[in-house]
Amino acid sequence: MKICQNAKKILLIQFLFFLLTVPVKVYADNGDGITVVGREYNTYIYATYAEDSSTTITFEENLALLIGTYDGFGLYLPIANLFVAVFWAPDYSNKKDLLLILNGVAISDFIAGGGIALRDYQYYGLFLFSGYSE
Repeated sequence: MKICQNAKKILLIQFLFFLLTVPVKVYADNGDGITVVGREYNTYIYATYAEDSSTTITFEENLALLIGTYDGFGLYLPIANLFVAVFWAPDYSNKKDLLLILNGVAISDFIAGGGIALRDYQYYGLFLFSGYSE
């Protein structure tokens, strides 16, 4: 029961983080057309469990999300220059699944955000990421 309580608190913190990023830019087109759709970012993932912190995050035009470090697949929802995403990497480490729940913001060529990691669908840790698009 304690795990469920902690998961609720973590989801609430992530939701509050998402709400804090909303006022950055809330209109859909700022003249530059900056959204994450169809872009690839060179990013750094800040997490205690990350084996390789430098990776790429690709936002395909068909709303698919790919993270270079992990063999898996994800989906994302762009909201102007904000996004919410879910990424699933089966057989991540020692035959354990990894589920990442991400949210973030893209400002010009820069991306930043955070999320929750679940290993075998149990809380595994929080992470932050930031990067840039070439």
